[in-house]
Amino acid sequence: MRNYMVQCSALLLLTAVSVSCNRIEDVDPVVTPATTQAYLRLKADGVQWSATTKINTWGAERILLAGKGDGDYPVVSANVPYSGAAGTFDITSEKGSFFHYQDANGKLFQITSTRGSGSITVTQRDVVNGQVLLTGKFEGTAFTIDGKDSVKITEGEFYDDMLE
Repeated sequence: MRNYMVQCSALLLLTAVSVSCNRIEDVDPVVTPATTQAYLRLKADGVQWSATTKINTWGAERILLAGKGDGDYPVVSANVPYSGAAGTFDITSEKGSFFHYQDANGKLFQITSTRGSGSITVTQRDVVNGQVLLTGKFEGTAFTIDGKDSVKITEGEFYDDMLE
């Protein structure tokens, strides 16, 4: 009798699990958005900075980088011609191309076709839902508009795994 009760209990448990599993499949699943691993970060004169708000890091015909820290500053933005493949792209190569870094005080440093020097290297290119997402690194020396002050940008990195 005891074996019979154990067998019945096991059968009831198996049935309950089976029914529960089937019920879960019958209900619309809850879609949880994927967490992003995206980043935009750099060192400015050796001081580490990471964007807490990433606007985007993608491009089709242009490399577009943008992000900001907590509060109004620091802010990083760039717009550089892009060939559509992995490679290194000179920030100063074209009038209208730029890399901007505004420090924690809002002071603007720029690399343009006539000021500073630097490059952006695309190491990986992905296409997701028709959008080009880029991974890479960047570096350079940016100057204030009057040319009196500069900031050395090193260890710049970006990665985008989804559009935000």
